Amino acid sequence: MGLSDRRAVALAAAALVGAVSAALLLAAGGELGAREFPVDDAWIHQVYARSLLRDGSLSYNPGTPEAGFSSLLWLVVSVPAQLAARVGVPVALGAKLTSVLCAVAAAAGLGRVALALGATRRASLAAVALAALSWGNAFAAVSAMEASLALACCAWALASHLEARPLAAGLWLGEAGV
Repeated sequence: MGLSDRRAVALAAAALVGAVSAALLLAAGGELGAREFPVDDAWIHQVYARSLLRDGSLSYNPGTPEAGFSSLLWLVVSVPAQLAARVGVPVALGAKLTSVLCAVAAAAGLGRVALALGATRRASLAAVALAALSWGNAFAAVSAMEASLALACCAWALASHLEARPLAAGLWLGEAGV
């Protein structure tokens, strides 16, 4: 597995996931794609991220700490979308872009798994393409939810394990559970 194979996998993941995500967001319409969440849990995570940024607590209603979110890691990863909202970027767009980046990482990780299993560059690129073009993964990429992040963590855990990097594998797998 050469550096050029890894680079090809990463570039293919970015291009394919980016193209599919852009197509889905455009199909939803500019305003809907930028400002709306397809599932209510995406908004819930953003409320908690805003609370974490605003007053350092995990609360849906200000002043009432609680844990009504499904992924602490996604909540933390969502904080940049809240920061971008302070300068006028719609929070939904920032969250969706974060989710798309996680989907790119997931597709690239699956390509690395294929390479580590001895697949040719072509077969590894096919794995990336299937991950990017899968309806479930494509929707997850633009949903602003934690599914792409969880898949990325699992893919990189497996790739790290296959590449004989046990510490990285353990850390990625631990993150998948957060």
